[in-house]
Amino acid sequence: MPNASPEEIRNFLKLPVPPGRTPAWEKWLADSRALGTEAASVILDVLENGDASEQYAALLALRTHGFEAWAQGDRPNETYRIRYPGTEGFKIITPRLTQPDL
Repeated sequence: MPNASPEEIRNFLKLPVPPGRTPAWEKWLADSRALGTEAASVILDVLENGDASEQYAALLALRTHGFEAWAQGDRPNETYRIRYPGTEGFKIITPRLTQPDL
């Protein structure tokens, strides 16, 4: 998926994240990296506005694009600490909670 469109990126983040240390996980990581250099802005939007499973996928996808990304706390008070590549400080993102997440 090189240079994926925003719609393709959002669709990718809707897919279930496979278990770690499996061939499916390695493929997921490669597919995430292949989304392209412009994917980060869409991934960040999904992290803030997607449902819980999309946010999880977005958090992991950001790491494949050079971000340091961590969840803090538990729902409904969960936030995300994001450090952009090449920067010192963290940005805190408070996700919008969708009804099924509450």
